[in-house]
Amino acid sequence: MKKLFLLIGCCLIFLVFTTSKTHALSCAVPQVDDKVIEGALIIFEGVMKSSRGLSSFEKLKFTVADLHQMGGALKDLKVYTFSVTKAWKDAKQGEDVQVLRNTYWGRGFLEEAKYLVVSSEKYGELYFSHLCEPTFDLQNPKQPWMKRSMDNLRKYFAEQKVGVDK
Repeated sequence: MKKLFLLIGCCLIFLVFTTSKTHALSCAVPQVDDKVIEGALIIFEGVMKSSRGLSSFEKLKFTVADLHQMGGALKDLKVYTFSVTKAWKDAKQGEDVQVLRNTYWGRGFLEEAKYLVVSSEKYGELYFSHLCEPTFDLQNPKQPWMKRSMDNLRKYFAEQKVGVDK
């Protein structure tokens, strides 16, 4: 019996010292509602034109700002350039907008795909799109929350009569 407890104890000690650091990702179903719209700095529909890694200056700036702590390393932060096709909030149709995204979880943007982009943070000229924000591919809106999100946007701005390109 002593040997069994000793074996279990050794296994537990081994597990504690050999496990690796993991990151969990749990988001509520992202949906554009009045609260999200009012808290967003920018909302637009756009086509992703290009992507790049961070410049040396941006890496330094984000290290100082401790931005790399948002679920990965600086190498996981990518900058995507979108051409705005429909401006919902604080964007102009036809302008290019740079969006920062953490790709640690593998959720980057595909070139030439059309997205609804929602961002509530900005670092210099880069809008930060959190993984849990309701940014999604408009070419493949499979989920019911995506349709509700678009309906909510239309309703909100129809009632407000502000911000939307007609």
